[in-house]
Amino acid sequence: MFLPQLTGPYNVGLTTLVHDVSPPRKFGTAKLNGDDHVLEADAVVFNVFYPCDVPAAAKPDGAPWIDQPTHAAVAGTAHFTGVSQWAIWPLTLLYSSRLRIPVFEGAPLLKAKDGRWRVIIFSHGLAGSKTMYSQLVANLASQGYVVLALEHRDRSGMLFTTRDGQPRYYAKPDDIVWDNTDAHKFALRVEQLEFRRFEVYTAFSVLKDLVSGSSSVHKLDGGAIDPSPWSGGINCESEVVLAGHSFGACTLLSILSSPPLEGHEPIPFSQALALDPWFEPLATPGPMPSNWTPDIPLCVIDSEAFTIWKAHLAWAEELVGAWPAHASFFTFPKSKHETFSDVYCMVPFQRKKFESIFAGILSLSHAFVEDRLPDAVKQLDAVPLEIVVEEKKGKTTRSLKGAAGQIIIHRQ
Repeated sequence: MFLPQLTGPYNVGLTTLVHDVSPPRKFGTAKLNGDDHVLEADAVVFNVFYPCDVPAAAKPDGAPWIDQPTHAAVAGTAHFTGVSQWAIWPLTLLYSSRLRIPVFEGAPLLKAKDGRWRVIIFSHGLAGSKTMYSQLVANLASQGYVVLALEHRDRSGMLFTTRDGQPRYYAKPDDIVWDNTDAHKFALRVEQLEFRRFEVYTAFSVLKDLVSGSSSVHKLDGGAIDPSPWSGGINCESEVVLAGHSFGACTLLSILSSPPLEGHEPIPFSQALALDPWFEPLATPGPMPSNWTPDIPLCVIDSEAFTIWKAHLAWAEELVGAWPAHASFFTFPKSKHETFSDVYCMVPFQRKKFESIFAGILSLSHAFVEDRLPDAVKQLDAVPLEIVVEEKKGKTTRSLKGAAGQIIIHRQ
């Protein structure tokens, strides 16, 4: 059972790269159960989606969508949602465990006809994973990009597995124990942002080494990575796009408003794509790009769910209004926060509606990284921002006027 087929002209390969962090590196002071350090990096793990060298008519075997092992994924989902594992197992066995991403696992990188492939770095949101946004990142790869989809091992995802095979689940803020009893509401998120910054810089650094002909990475199963198919085929010197959803977009803004990670060269970011950015863990007012990243265009794409959130809309408008480079801001009516991820594929009776919304999100994202956003916007049906407030059964509801597939242009 495959997720929807990809739309670009290239077949897409998928390789998972692992860089061991030895000795493991600890971040922050957050603890679980009083003594377990929450933020400890023993490895940096990421999926690489890329144009691959296979016959044009080849059919992919696909890659599993759900995190492995399946029983740990079920346990992680149960821990995050509070739903019994017994309720999750039937859906997993019948559906999600059978889902496959339409890619060629381990296929060699295709040599670009003109120059080298550009890089996109993608950061997932809370409860996300390195496969949760496969429709977005694999479709971008099918258009001719190398996309690094991080597995953030900061306990913000539902599951990751340590190097010694131990499952680690989502860390709930209410379960955190602090040495400092005055820790603020978003203290865990602030420490996770620093952890994620380390992962982004490290992932890019080891990819750059791989492209240069040396390898400090291995496969998920421990097998060696031959650097020769990667050598010289990827542009790590310029035009890197930083993208993310929700807490991943928060990660993006945190990175751009901070100096380069100590011991690392600046990543040559050229554009920033923020999907439903979550602003609350960030310092206010702000954030703005630091002195080394002042000229990076920004594109913010919101769901209806976030646009009708009054505080978020005010933050987003302030951000794009003060951004020192060109900034764009759009909303898709009738979209949900999870529409940006593969979750939209999981609801059969809603799938048709969300496919039209996701097509718009993908179209704008692709157009933005190719510097042709105005032309793409012209192809969409634009409607004005109008928030409808209604009283239903004693409750106040807010929604946007507009149909699925239409777009609200806040700033272009």
